[in-house]
Order: sequence, then C-alpha cells, then structure tokens
Amino acid sequence: MENLKINSKLRFFVVIIISCVLFSCKSSKDFSVYNYFNGTVLYNDTLNLSVKFPGDVRFKSDFNPKHLKKKTKKISPLKNASPLAFGKTVIPPYYQFMLFYEEFPKDNPKDKPQIKLLIEDSINQQVLYQSDIGNKSLYLLLKSTDPEYNSMVVEKNDGRDILETASFDISVKEELGYWDIFNQYFHEDNVLFLKEKIKKAPIEANQQSEWDKLQILLTLLSRDPTYPEFKKDIKQPDKNAYLKPILEETIQKSEGVYTSKKEVLEKIKELGESEQVVMLNENHWMPNHRILAAQLLDPLKEAGFHYLAVEAVYEGKDHYLNERKVPTHPTGYYTREPYFGLFLRKAKELGFEIISYDRFDTENRELEQAQNIYNTIKNDPEAKIFVYAGGAHVNEKKAKYDYKRMAAYFKEISNIDPITIDQTTLLGNTNDGVVLFDSQYFPDDEKIQKNTDYLLLNSITPGLTEFYPKNNLREIQLEIPELSDYKNKEVFISVFIADEFDKFRNHSVSIKNKIHQVKNETIRLTLPKQNLYISIKDEENRLISLEKIDY
Repeated sequence: MENLKINSKLRFFVVIIISCVLFSCKSSKDFSVYNYFNGTVLYNDTLNLSVKFPGDVRFKSDFNPKHLKKKTKKISPLKNASPLAFGKTVIPPYYQFMLFYEEFPKDNPKDKPQIKLLIEDSINQQVLYQSDIGNKSLYLLLKSTDPEYNSMVVEKNDGRDILETASFDISVKEELGYWDIFNQYFHEDNVLFLKEKIKKAPIEANQQSEWDKLQILLTLLSRDPTYPEFKKDIKQPDKNAYLKPILEETIQKSEGVYTSKKEVLEKIKELGESEQVVMLNENHWMPNHRILAAQLLDPLKEAGFHYLAVEAVYEGKDHYLNERKVPTHPTGYYTREPYFGLFLRKAKELGFEIISYDRFDTENRELEQAQNIYNTIKNDPEAKIFVYAGGAHVNEKKAKYDYKRMAAYFKEISNIDPITIDQTTLLGNTNDGVVLFDSQYFPDDEKIQKNTDYLLLNSITPGLTEFYPKNNLREIQLEIPELSDYKNKEVFISVFIADEFDKFRNHSVSIKNKIHQVKNETIRLTLPKQNLYISIKDEENRLISLEKIDY
C-alpha cells in the first residue's frame, strides 16, 4: 500500500454555505436545488413554481447561489432574496438573467402591483423586475452582455413577459418527464448528483415513465459498474432463467460455438481477414461491451482494418478526436463512460482512423448511417472498417415489430455483406467471460431474434485490469480530511490522466469513476502507474477535493 502525502496547494476545496449572513433567515434555504427544466420552462417542485423563458435562453444548471449573491450584493431589493436560477441568451441581443425568490409571513402579504420595474440602469445595462404573488416575490434581473447593443428595450420587454408566465400553482407532475431532466443535465458527469435529480423528480409513476427512469438510471450508473444499485438493476432474472438451459445445451455442441475469449478473438480475426466490414453492437449501459470492442482492436488491426466507425461519436467530432488522440466531453455522450474512453484511446494508439457516421437531422437515420459508412469505402475502395454501433442497428434482417436497420441498408447499397455480431441479446455468465455463437447453428426460438451472423454472450467483469497489465497498476491510499463532514454519505470519485486534465480540465474524460460510501477519511483505489488527478464531489455537485497524484 502506497501512503501519499498531498501538497495542500494542490487541493481545491469548495463548500457552499447558505446562511443568514448572506440571506434573510426566512429565505435562507437554497431552493435552486429543487429546480427542474423542460426546455425553456423552469419548474421548482418545492415552491410549486413554473416560469417560462424565451426560446433563446439557456439555463446554467450548476450555477453557484453564493457567487450570484455576491455578484448582486449592491442591489438593495435583492438583499434578502434567494438566488433561484441563472442563465443567458444564445442569440443576439445577448443578456444574462438572474431569478431570485423571497417569501413573507402569511399574515403580511405585500400589497403592491403584481409586476413592477424596480431598476432601469443604463450605465450598467441592467433592469430589475419584481413580481408579487400573494406572500411571495420573484425578482428578475436582466443584464446586457452585448457590447454592440446599448438599448435595454428587449430586456425590458422580455423581463415583463417572463414574469407574466410565473405561477405558484402549476402541477409539475403533468408537465415534466425524466428525459427532460436528462437532457437538461446531460453535460454533467457527477453521476451521484444526476441520480438524485432523477430519483427526487416530481414525476407521476406509470409504465412509460418508470421505463424511462430505469433506462436513464442504468445509463448514468454504468459509469461505476461496481455500484450495488447498478448491479441490482442490470440483472434480468426472467430472461437469464429462460436462456440458461438453451445456452448450456448449445455450448455443449462444438459446431458454430467458440467458448473462450481467445477462440472468440481468433475467430473474429479470421472472419476479418476475408471480409471488408465487421459490425459489432452494444447496449448503451453495458461497459463490458466496450471492453470486448477494445480487445478486438488488436486482432482486427492485424487483419488489415484501419477504420473504426463509432455511432456514439458526434457528427464532426471525429476530426478533433483523430487530431488529439484522446476523447473529450464534446466527442460524444456515451464516449464519456471510462471504458468507452479507454476503447477510443487504444484505437488511436493502434493507428485507427475514427469516423462518426450517425445523423439525427434526417428522415431516415438508418439509411443515413449506412450511406455515411459506405462513403468511406467509396473514397477508399480498399478500406476495411470496424463498425461499433448501438443496439439493433446491426440487424441484417428485419426483426419482428421492427423496421429496416442500418446493416440491412448497408448491404443493399454497397453490395458488401458485413459480418454482423450482436452482443445485446444473450445474457448469462461464462467461465471465460465470452462465448460466440454462429447464428445458423443457434436453436430457433421465438424469443431470440437471430438477425445477425453471430450472437455473442459477454459476461466480462469491468475493471482496469482489462486495459492495464497487473504490474502497471498500483494500490493507493488517500487521506482526505474534508470527508469527515460526509460520514455515512455517498461521494462521487473521478480519476483523470494528468496530462489530459491539465490540457482539457472539465472537458476531460475520466478513466475510472466510483460512487463511494464514506466511512472515514481514507480512500483506497487501484489505479494505473502514471500521473493522475482525483476529483471528489458530493451529491449536490460541490467539489470536495481535487488531488494530483504523481507517480
């Protein structure tokens, strides 16, 4: 065990304290943590509040109420008001908005006009509105950030229009969905913070909303596949029980079955030597799928493959990924998951050229994907492409109750029959973690769709040992005094490669995440032998500490 003494100058410790010194005692609660967003509408469950903003406004979901309070301390009407929301416009004229809330005793409601312009400050280019609804007040400060624009007409008009939409009696449950919350916070990487946002969301339970909730939680919690809640939710006992006898019987047959990782990798390499395109899919919340994809890179490279087409890489971001050779936040959403990031790093180390091929702004996404992959072959007829796709996109045959998919379109327009491998259909555990089945030899069963050339059973246990030799890993022990305030609570740990973090900071993709139950001030981790940063945040997204670990 390596005991590390951390230089205090490298520790950044942020604690947000909302007290009666900064806020009136009646408004001291940080109501902003109860905010939810549905496009341009702000909802606050605790206040039962909704406010609609213009379509060109973007909310900053992680704004710091303490900093906003300091920023406006000279504006006397806001002295006792609590910061509620912050954001800005994204098209001209540019301005920031800051929304504040204040409550008064129920027996002493304010008898003032419902909406009033309190400040029109042409020097500082800002306006302040107040809206009184019963014993509650909202204050909306709009401040110009456009040096080319010196009129406050838009701010004045927008301010009144925004507050006219404010209501304290809206039913949030009827207006809000889990995907609205996910889309608002998708840029955040603190899984613990997002988990709490989703779990506490005031959304009515029904079959669809519960399915949406489960999908989102699985996607989030897959960032730490060791987390007990993820391991519990990922299991599908009914399907496992159903598949077990079929798999056991099929594995006993030697024809068309490859029962060790070594055999599987060799078989796919053999297929790749005589074929131009290999397609493998993933379930977007299964990190072990990315691990197998990474382990296929070496044999496919030996088989002559040079291109890696990745659905999850955003349109146009492949250029930056190929140039930088490491993923960053803008690369994609799923690519921020640690094992996906390691997969992409390995691809670049081996010399693969990564291409993005997915498009959403099209009438037929499946056909567009196929055409974009085929474009690489048209430009380079000798190209051999490893395609890494999501879910059913690799189906060559039309599944029951489904529609024509990317692989089927690709086969049609290119006259190339790709090798298609599905690792999302079969569930179970094997001694070596991987079994490959030739679909033509797999038993016919109405519950198992055989729409690809091969079915793959992947039960690899995610871990850094799948990417780093054991002699390149070390056990470290950190003493974090600040954790004394979080005993019996959960914190979110992210580990970053130091060189990447120094360059990309908050846009860096971690190599390991962990939701940690705090018992004491000590944290133990198994990490690569290289310079690293370790970030620790709480469930309210506050930074507890940031440590640099030198090797």
